[in-house]
Amino acid sequence: MKTINLFFIATLLMFISCKQQLKSRLSTELIENENTQLTGEYMGQTLPYSIPRVFGPDIISNGLVNRDITFSPESDELFFTFATSNYSYATILCTKINNGVWNTPEVASFAKSHDYVTIEPCLNYDGSLLYFASDRPINDSIEKNDTNIWVVIREGSDWGEPILLDSTINTPQGEFYPSLTKDGALYFTRAEPSGVHYIFKSDFVNGAFENPKKLLNK
Repeated sequence: MKTINLFFIATLLMFISCKQQLKSRLSTELIENENTQLTGEYMGQTLPYSIPRVFGPDIISNGLVNRDITFSPESDELFFTFATSNYSYATILCTKINNGVWNTPEVASFAKSHDYVTIEPCLNYDGSLLYFASDRPINDSIEKNDTNIWVVIREGSDWGEPILLDSTINTPQGEFYPSLTKDGALYFTRAEPSGVHYIFKSDFVNGAFENPKKLLNK
């Protein structure tokens, strides 16, 4: 019994140590490369046309999970999901262009907690709102929730506090992948009780989202 307890304690300490090291590494080494710079429009990348190419090597595409990219309307700001392979840590990074050079990606101000997942950013048409998915707690709870869609409002050069979309959009089943049209309609996916994910569309009418409609087929 004593041997089992010692093994459990050693395993727990190793897990805590590895998690702390991962946090430090994610915030420094993996998102910083002083010898690499991206400049100009489209981050200086060659347009791929019909041939897929790695985007922003070493800075945006850095060997871990990099996905869900969204540009500002002026193409001077970029947000994307950054995660470990098992999603034990997943957040949204942001980079901006300054004097023609894109700065080192940093964790967005509304996504700094390591305690929950914050992913899938999507800016609206004029860049004043940013929607994302997160399992963060609701109503001051300390427990994680199912994944819901949230929004932040731009306040000058930063963002306000995350706002949970109401039950018209969010359910206990889990909502993901928000995407906005020019007229404000919201597309997203929802996990049905069967485990199948479907795409839904909710029109934005008179300042509010309408009841979403499931699109044909899964």
